[in-house]
Amino acid sequence: MDFDEFSSFQTMTTTPRTFPQGELTDVQGKRVNVRQLATDYLLVLITLKKPECPVCPQLLKILNLYGLEPEENQYVDPFTHRIWEIEPDRKKFFRLLLKRDAYFIVICPGDEEAVADIQKETPFMQYPFIGGEQAEMLGQSLKINMSETELWPATLEVEQGTLATKPISIGRAPGQYQHMRLLQKLFIERCRLEMQGIEAMAEAWNLIDQQKRRIVKCREKKLAGYNLSLSLPRKQEETPSLLTETEKPTEEKDHDEDEAIDVFSKCRPLHDVLPHEVLDLVMSFTADTRALVKAARTSRTFYLTACNVIIAWLRESIQQVQCALPKKDGQALADEDETVSIGLNRWHQDPNGIGYRELERRVSALKAIVADVSKWTRHWSPRKLRRTPPRSSFVSSPV
Repeated sequence: MDFDEFSSFQTMTTTPRTFPQGELTDVQGKRVNVRQLATDYLLVLITLKKPECPVCPQLLKILNLYGLEPEENQYVDPFTHRIWEIEPDRKKFFRLLLKRDAYFIVICPGDEEAVADIQKETPFMQYPFIGGEQAEMLGQSLKINMSETELWPATLEVEQGTLATKPISIGRAPGQYQHMRLLQKLFIERCRLEMQGIEAMAEAWNLIDQQKRRIVKCREKKLAGYNLSLSLPRKQEETPSLLTETEKPTEEKDHDEDEAIDVFSKCRPLHDVLPHEVLDLVMSFTADTRALVKAARTSRTFYLTACNVIIAWLRESIQQVQCALPKKDGQALADEDETVSIGLNRWHQDPNGIGYRELERRVSALKAIVADVSKWTRHWSPRKLRRTPPRSSFVSSPV
């Protein structure tokens, strides 16, 4: 490697790069929406040095062996003559990472017909190949040019949202294709997300236990500052007043939100009209936890119903995450560190496995409701509504 090539290598490894905006067209004439692919998958760019390079396409063949092609069971390295094989269980796991979690775009400078031939010969037909002027433009934008007609052979990740690119590996050589760097990256990302899911479930179960304790205290009338009856609103004490109606202060008439709400004391309780099951259903459509906590101040029955609704929200979201997480011997994992095993059952809900982005969506939904419930019920008093936090961004119960 001469000095110019070394300088180019340093630029490749240290310079921040962002994928250009807009859609691409692959060598088959199909449109490629990079932003959407980065939203749906862990998007990976694989660059080939040039169409004539015999080394670069070997990475694609190895990825086929590791899971992209279910019928591919053996690979022979043309340079080292080593025979590569993989056990069915390992292939099943790596197929989850490569097929469900990740998506690939291959970039190769040079004539588009020559690039299309590489795609067919690999074969790597399920993913777009970008060649011609588009590949040269991407090389300049992403600063991965080795020369005017060559790109650095590399594997890059494309971040969701910003489309910033970061190197996973740079360079290839006969017998050294850097596939394990890619597999390790995908494995770490999935384990990290699974750990977050287990942690979020533990927090959600703690909140459920908290609501259950509040239900017990409410039924036993042990909630501090709450004297409403389980069946009837609290009767107002008949104390003589020294002021006439016109002389009473305005703020007493307005009933400030921080005072106990007794306006229903002369009304027939709603729970005498609606069965508890219907009341639970009605309150489950409350916009967010803040509104639910506010409604809970109405009566003891509403307080109990609010606790039950929160428990139902949490359980539903927990179930969505739990069925997407790996199991061991048929049981859900309790320890985050247990996720770092490829022998776990990650296919109990879907025979193809749950992809990274779908798992991420479910974990994010659970974390959002845990944060929302924690914020509005941390110092939950039946008589008071917390004013400090802003209105929650959580707008509906989890799907």
